[in-house]
Amino acid sequence: MLLRAADAALRIAALLAGAVVAAMAIAIVANVVLRYGFASGLLGVFEAAQWGMFAAFFLCLPACSRAGGNVAVDLFSHLGGPGFWRVVDTVVKAVSAGILALLSWRLIRVASDAAEFGETTNLLQLPQAPFLWLAVAGAGIAALVFALEAAANAAGYRTDP
Repeated sequence: MLLRAADAALRIAALLAGAVVAAMAIAIVANVVLRYGFASGLLGVFEAAQWGMFAAFFLCLPACSRAGGNVAVDLFSHLGGPGFWRVVDTVVKAVSAGILALLSWRLIRVASDAAEFGETTNLLQLPQAPFLWLAVAGAGIAALVFALEAAANAAGYRTDP
């Protein structure tokens, strides 16, 4: 199935997100040590951490969506049978796919504008467009994952990773 084939690529993206978070943690610790131990810190660590977290979020979003790691409130699990919950799960995944597709579509405009006008971060002057294109891809792939899972659910297939 197509979802199974995508799992390896999603895991690689999640591992890359983990590497970004680990690099941010190392930079923040080094900055704290330098700041308190030697009265001089690393320039732009806070800004780099903000954009790193942005990148990590959108890198791991598709894998998190596929693994079912999203927040869910289970107040009504005692209502309805398995067929009812399959329909609910299908609707939730379809709505999630639609929202993420809308987000990705809007981010295309934001990323295009950032590239066209050469927008950069304030301190480090990093170009913003690559981070925004990463967000376009992450939200778009997550939308595709949810759409495929909704279709598989509707057809009666299991979508567990």
